[in-house]
Amino acid sequence: MTAPQESCVPIDKAVPFEIAALLGCAVTTGVGAVLNRAKVARGDTVAVIGAGGVGLSIIIGAKLAGAGRIIAIDAAPGTEGTARELGPTDFVRAGDNLAAQVMAMTWLGAHHVFEAVGKRELQPTAIDCCRPGGQVTFVGLDADLATIDLPTTGITQSEIIVTGSIFGSACASRDFKAYAQHFLGGKLPIDRLLRRRYRLGQINKAVADMLAGKPGRGVILFGDTGQ
Repeated sequence: MTAPQESCVPIDKAVPFEIAALLGCAVTTGVGAVLNRAKVARGDTVAVIGAGGVGLSIIIGAKLAGAGRIIAIDAAPGTEGTARELGPTDFVRAGDNLAAQVMAMTWLGAHHVFEAVGKRELQPTAIDCCRPGGQVTFVGLDADLATIDLPTTGITQSEIIVTGSIFGSACASRDFKAYAQHFLGGKLPIDRLLRRRYRLGQINKAVADMLAGKPGRGVILFGDTGQ
């Protein structure tokens, strides 16, 4: 394909193509939300609602930022094992009492809560999981005109920040290179997100697996053997 040079980012040739492919979306969306938008500080408690490709990237971004406690949250079967391999301190199976569980674990709530699913019914729960003075960052995308009711008095009294982050609030020419170097230095285990490889002829299976919510990320390989 032909692309303008402004849309091309050169990275270290030591980075495998399949890792570079993940930089182009989920990794930058998740890691960037942590580093660029939320600016998670060392020792902070982080709660991540949703352990799909973006949520897992938030988890490794929080570890890179030095978060003291990382709570991974998901309801889908099979996600816990994949999430735990990336190093959160806790895993919570999402349910009706999610906010109460997070509060019981953290006393005041998390410093940072990320909603990485993009469901309006989860976004108020994210606010309920946040401690006074903390920040909620919406990363997942719902429908274009999706709305929620906000507890405005509660937000005012608790001084919670509610914000959003698209594509990790990233500067691609800067962040792609930085994240690639963190991968090469062993600080950002992007390779552990990669769970499935497909040949081009398996593209329909790849899409079906994605829509089924299979854990981790998959890539399509050109001229190589899928698995």
